[in-house]
Amino acid sequence: AAPVMSRRIQVSGGESIEVRATMPLSPPPVKVSRHSCHGWEFDSRKGVMWTHGDLDSRGRAHTGEISFPDAVFGDNRLTIRHPSRGFSITFEPLEALKGCKLTDPSCFCAPKRDFEPSIPKVSYADQWLKRSQAVEEWAEVKKP
Repeated sequence: AAPVMSRRIQVSGGESIEVRATMPLSPPPVKVSRHSCHGWEFDSRKGVMWTHGDLDSRGRAHTGEISFPDAVFGDNRLTIRHPSRGFSITFEPLEALKGCKLTDPSCFCAPKRDFEPSIPKVSYADQWLKRSQAVEEWAEVKKP
């Protein structure tokens, strides 16, 4: 028999209810789209936002100890190909985050003050930025 997870949660009015789920929960399907135009092929995968469990088990194993934003769509991917020219490029969230060093000003194409107001942010973006900077500082400590 599959294990059952149970949790009591507080609802409005001060009442609490018990929520039960049979584990493992099957993940929602990933939507795959394919399009082509003038010799170009576009493949995309669109999944749901990862849970904290996904980040711990799948994300950190792939990227190391970087601090993740609260909204990671780790199963998403976009591949653009031009087969006759042998060109292909794939964009994946985890690969993009591996290259993100938020404390290095050379990572920004323009002065941060010029474009920062136009960047959309999730509600916990500032907390994520602070955690990311802390991890960068830890990574720079030299061992004797």
